[in-house]
Amino acid sequence: MSGSKNNDNKQQQKPSSNEGDAWKTLTAGGVAGIVSRTAVSPMERLKILYQVQHVTGHDVQAKYTTQWQSLKRILQEEGVQGFFRGNGANCIRVFPYTGVQFLSMSEYSKAYKSFKGSKSLSAWEKQFVGGFAGVTSVLLTYPLDMVRGRLTAQGGAVESVQYKGLMDGCYKILKQEGFRGLYSGIAPTLIGIYPYVALNYTTYETLKEYAPNGDTFMWRIFAGSVAGTTGQTVAYPLDLLRRRFQLQAMPGNPLPEEKRYKSVAHAFRTIYQNEGFLGFYKGFFINFVKTAPTIAIMFFVNDACMDVLGRSSPSSSAK
Repeated sequence: MSGSKNNDNKQQQKPSSNEGDAWKTLTAGGVAGIVSRTAVSPMERLKILYQVQHVTGHDVQAKYTTQWQSLKRILQEEGVQGFFRGNGANCIRVFPYTGVQFLSMSEYSKAYKSFKGSKSLSAWEKQFVGGFAGVTSVLLTYPLDMVRGRLTAQGGAVESVQYKGLMDGCYKILKQEGFRGLYSGIAPTLIGIYPYVALNYTTYETLKEYAPNGDTFMWRIFAGSVAGTTGQTVAYPLDLLRRRFQLQAMPGNPLPEEKRYKSVAHAFRTIYQNEGFLGFYKGFFINFVKTAPTIAIMFFVNDACMDVLGRSSPSSSAK
């Protein structure tokens, strides 16, 4: 009898432990996202302005050209706060986005390892886990990204200020464009997020395994930088499409209807015909500069938070 009771107690305690691990992973990922995005917010805004100005009435005469000219223009027109426009909404968005992504990576990794009866994943399996974790996080948080993109562009590429904040933006988009409006640009996002997160996750976790002197601070920074740069280079054209689809449907956009993209395939053809191959990489340089510190900070802060919160077992960290 006592043995049966002990077994019952263990079974009752197990879900609690798993639930605690999930909240630790979710919290650590969310904090990592907020810290990393805030650190590079001025560069992130500049990247988005470069990406979308072609579909916001500046397709003939670019408003933002060089990095220095752009930063100076933002400061003159919007003040210091212009460098952080949309960052508050981004922090609200990125906590669930990054938290869900890391949680999904952890849970999918555990489930897959349990399914195949192994303690580790191959490189291809890590890509599979990371890619589906990215898709999961996008589907659950995309409306927040949609509103955040418009908040970031308004006052700059879109000169009118229509949304006062995240909630006001959600309300107005729902009222003016319906529920589908909150998912404008979801197609290129889903196509691009799989290789982006898959490569990030696989590269980072694989490099961690080959740390020459143990899993040190500097090695994590190096691994995160390489991971971020690799994933972003492959997925950048689809990130550009995502922002353009989000902004071209914005009320008050002066871009004529005949110049707007009808589909992902139409967007690719139009950009290549009108802007050439480099058109897919507008804003890429500033993004390249910010990607390494963003991903490095994100992965390092996530690991540091997990160390502080405490990992119940080695398997708590997806490998």
